[in-house]
Amino acid sequence: MSYDFDPIDLDEQFIDEIYEKALTDERHVNHPIQVLGADLVKRPSELVHINPNVIFDYSEYIDYMFGQLIRFHDRSVHFMSFNEGFVDYFGGYWTKDIDSALRLYALGIANGTIGPFIMANNGLIVTQKDSFVMPTYNTEDPRFPDWFENVYKKQYKPRYK
Repeated sequence: MSYDFDPIDLDEQFIDEIYEKALTDERHVNHPIQVLGADLVKRPSELVHINPNVIFDYSEYIDYMFGQLIRFHDRSVHFMSFNEGFVDYFGGYWTKDIDSALRLYALGIANGTIGPFIMANNGLIVTQKDSFVMPTYNTEDPRFPDWFENVYKKQYKPRYK
């Protein structure tokens, strides 16, 4: 973990900021991302082009925000359904806006935090989550200060550094 990391909670505005910085067009160095796997979409125009340098710069923030999702707090389950990405570890909705969720998913795929969503055998739309992403806490959670100093700072492993 970098010593200058300042945790930012799972937040639509921050996700939108990172996403807008990361968007690029096909003419520049980019990483094409398709949130919904090929079995779920019919048009290749669903691809989003992401600048890998921006993902590198915000990687820890992306992992940190995903760590606040309810499914990332259950380390025994390796998949997350599409709808579980709207629910934080308190069991409430961090967003009800599909665009914010899709932006978070695109950033997570570009970062390697999750994979593209696919249709599972049971009919659910799911993604595989990176088992190394640790559960994280909201800065307003009373457990945050102790957890951040004694767990996060000691156990978080930067993805690209």
